Amino acid sequence: MIINFYFDSSAYFIVDDFLPQDWLEIFLQEIERLECELIEGLVMQGGKRVQNKIKHNKILTLASEHFIAVKFRERFWCPDITAILQVQRNRIFQNMFTPKKEKLQLSVYGDGDYYGPHKDGKSVTVNLFLHREPRNFEGGELVLHTEKHSRVIEFKNNRLLMFDGMTLHEVTPVRCSSKEYMDSRFSIQYWANRQ
Repeated sequence: MIINFYFDSSAYFIVDDFLPQDWLEIFLQEIERLECELIEGLVMQGGKRVQNKIKHNKILTLASEHFIAVKFRERFWCPDITAILQVQRNRIFQNMFTPKKEKLQLSVYGDGDYYGPHKDGKSVTVNLFLHREPRNFEGGELVLHTEKHSRVIEFKNNRLLMFDGMTLHEVTPVRCSSKEYMDSRFSIQYWANRQ
C-alpha cells in the first residue's frame, strides 16, 4: 500500500495498491456476480431519485454486511490509513472518525457512461478504482475542480482516492469498444457523512 497526500487548493489522498492482490481478484469476481442487481444511476433531488442528463451509469448500494462492504471497511480502517488521517490538520478528514452515516455503493461505467460536474455534499468521498486487467476502456478519469484549477486523477486499477465531498468533481466519458460488462470502469464509493 502506497499512501500519498496532496494539498493544493484542495486536499486529497491517493492510496495505490489498496487491496491485496487476492482480495482484488475476489472483489472483481463479486462485481461480476452483481451485474444483474445493478440499477440505472439516477440523481437525488428532494429525497427522490430522478433522471438527469448529468449522470449515466449503473449503481448498486451495498448493504453494510455485504462481503465487499465488510472487506472494504476492514482495509480502509487499517492502522496505516488511520494514522495518516489522525495527523492531518484538515478537519474534513478528522471528521471521518465520527461519521453520523456511512454508505457504500458500486458504480459501473460502460461504453458512453459519464457523471458530469457535481458535489457529493457534506461528506468525505472515497473512491476505489477497479477494472479487469488488461484495461479495455478509455476515459473514466475523475476530475477534481477547484476555483483555481482542475486536477485529473488517473483511473488506475486498485487506486483509492479520498477527498472532500463538497469539491466539485466529475467522471469523464468512458469508451469501451467491446461493450462487455467486465471490461467496464468499476468503482466502490464510500461516504462518511457529517450530517
